[in-house]
Amino acid sequence: FELGATTPKPLAAVLGLFVAPLPPARAFAVIVALALAVLATALFAAAYREGGTVAAAAAVIALVVGARLDVAVAFAYVDVVVAALVMAGVALRGRLRICAFVLAGLLRPEAWLVAAFAGFSETTGRLRHRAGAALLAGLLAPTLWILGDLALTGDPLGTLHWNSERLRESDHETTSWTELPGAFWGALTKEGAAVLTVAGLLGLGMHLSRTRRRGAPDVVPLMVAVVWSVVTTLHFRYGANLQPRYLLPIVAVLALGCGLLAAELLRSLPRVRSP
Repeated sequence: FELGATTPKPLAAVLGLFVAPLPPARAFAVIVALALAVLATALFAAAYREGGTVAAAAAVIALVVGARLDVAVAFAYVDVVVAALVMAGVALRGRLRICAFVLAGLLRPEAWLVAAFAGFSETTGRLRHRAGAALLAGLLAPTLWILGDLALTGDPLGTLHWNSERLRESDHETTSWTELPGAFWGALTKEGAAVLTVAGLLGLGMHLSRTRRRGAPDVVPLMVAVVWSVVTTLHFRYGANLQPRYLLPIVAVLALGCGLLAAELLRSLPRVRSP
């Protein structure tokens, strides 16, 4: 809380404990490098399950080529850990999916709503039971965050007050609604190439349409992209900074869409019989 460089995050502090003996300048880069491996693995697994080998290979290639991973690793941004947990939530199912999004919620508040949606979609039974699971999954991360602030500072809203004080010192003005789309698009295409963004959205849409005809589709990837975009934009609207790295989880989901698009295009091509 006294460092003042970035918002204090409970899970980041816990992960930092494991690399505390290393040189401080590069210690967290070890965590980020491992998270990058988890991100690539989860992306490959999610794309392979939905679209096969072509989708898995194309998704990982789209992420490596289209995202600014070199910048994220060079500066050891914790957003790589967030993206890895979000993609793990996309790749997993059931309670493990909920747990991944809850852990992501200990780093970014956007994941709270995603965790609540996962709690609802991954729970079976009556509507009341599913609603209760959604409420529990959505409130678990902020509750743990509050308890962490209370233990460290004696203030249950220590992170919120820290952020409010920082905004007052920076004198950051609110952004008009008309400027929001352009600002968001600029940040998104800076973190992930415009081709990746468009192809990813097209791929997610086509895959959702095809799977809907076969039965109950998995809408979690698209839900992650929508919720993360809306919540991040609202934060920016009311005074927070809109750093492109905050959108890395969206870029990862769009890379999944690129893989699914490649699989759909390959499936639609006429098969040529040849030795």
